[in-house]
Amino acid sequence: MRTFKLFFVSAILLILSGCDSIFDTCGTPPEGWAYLGNGQPLPMLETIPAGLRIVTLGSSSTEGIGATVPAKNYPFQLQRVLDRRFPDEHIEVINSGVAGEVVADNLVRLDRDVLSLTPDLVIWQLGTNDTIYVRDAVTVMEQVQVGITRIQNSGARLALLSLQPVADEARGKPMIEMNNALRAIALKNNVPFLDRHYLMSWWISSGSLYEDEVVGADQLHMTDRSYECLGIRMADVIPGLAEGLVPRPRATMPAAP
Repeated sequence: MRTFKLFFVSAILLILSGCDSIFDTCGTPPEGWAYLGNGQPLPMLETIPAGLRIVTLGSSSTEGIGATVPAKNYPFQLQRVLDRRFPDEHIEVINSGVAGEVVADNLVRLDRDVLSLTPDLVIWQLGTNDTIYVRDAVTVMEQVQVGITRIQNSGARLALLSLQPVADEARGKPMIEMNNALRAIALKNNVPFLDRHYLMSWWISSGSLYEDEVVGADQLHMTDRSYECLGIRMADVIPGLAEGLVPRPRATMPAAP
């Protein structure tokens, strides 16, 4: 029954919307889930700067814990969709996610693993592990502020990708509070905010995806299906995040003798 439902909905959406994959049944909240630095909805654009380099910073949701193989993590899926939508623009997505990290860990390797790559756009996924292990929103927001400042001062554009929801109420309430804190600090710094918490919650509440497609058996990490959906939805918002960007000069490898 589930297989039939997914195929039927996929086919209808493909016909009606011209979507680029028959598997794009993920859906998007009609009110949006991505916001500019001023809090307004991010525009959905259809062009993207050629030669754009995107670096994805984060923890397990960026590395891809929960996926059956690394090629099913969200940065890989994002690259795949961007390549299909913009085959002549040579967009590059570099995955710099390390499972288990908190914001303080991200900051330690920020120069080496992110800024040294001269990114045009940094997508920073954060908040989950800090909610679970640090449990001090004030300290975490101070660290996030340091990261925002360093990334902005480097010349890269930044967007914050928030944390996932969890069904367990004891863990879920602090997650919501962290999500709200991240939204607030994004507004304070005029940084775009990608509300993954709301997006994933909406997938379940709207019936777009089954709960076990969104979150795995551990009730925390994403699945092949939800990583695919996140990659597709991220590809929707990248043109708006990159609007007006001019790819930065980067050193090229010397030619072989």
